[in-house]
Amino acid sequence: MKKRIMMIGVASALVMLTGCKKDGATDAAPADVELDSLDKKVSYIFGYDIARKTKSVGFELDTQAMVQAIQDAREDKDPRLSDEEMQATMVAFQTESQAKRREQMKQMADENLQKGKDFLAENGKREGVTTTESGLQYEALTSGDGASPTKDDKVKVHYRGTLLDGTEFDSSLNREPAVFKVAHLIPGWVEALPLMKVGDKWKLFIPSELGYGAGGTQRIPPNSTLVFEMELLDIVKEEQKPAEAAK
Repeated sequence: MKKRIMMIGVASALVMLTGCKKDGATDAAPADVELDSLDKKVSYIFGYDIARKTKSVGFELDTQAMVQAIQDAREDKDPRLSDEEMQATMVAFQTESQAKRREQMKQMADENLQKGKDFLAENGKREGVTTTESGLQYEALTSGDGASPTKDDKVKVHYRGTLLDGTEFDSSLNREPAVFKVAHLIPGWVEALPLMKVGDKWKLFIPSELGYGAGGTQRIPPNSTLVFEMELLDIVKEEQKPAEAAK
């Protein structure tokens, strides 16, 4: 019931954009509205917002059905769908939307996986690029002469991560260097860091299975091949507790 009230309440803000006539009839395609009053501006904001949000989940609003709902609410008519029908309809809509979303994500994941394979196959042919047995690729940009960390070490690094199209999803360059325990990182980093020396700056090309895989993250699409510029600044030694130091 609350969902119905909320939907009708938001939808009613659209009424000034529907070209309502004195006899209660409405135009299917309202004329251009001059946003020359506060009410009209607020109505436009509500209308634009609800259309944008429904479109973002793959649902195209039926303007005539929306207008009809507004008219019914304005005239205090009973809704044309019962509470049970509304609830069942919304469940069906959510189920369909989730299925569409899963299909879209699968298609994106398949496309990204193939793009990554094609890219790495060509990139591995470049001079200076080394490909490991796992499929990780790296290119040395600057060589250091320090020690190499182990998987149990903490390291201090500067890095910048991008997708294949150059979209940046994370970077430490505009903040303090990051400190991580090697073993807690994505597989591509876990493999690469022990191969580096303090002072090294490498460019890493990480296949999706060594990155965030089919799940992706909020900023990384599924099955994305990742590109990192990473500089190993230091190996961070754990501070000894007093009792351990005494031993």
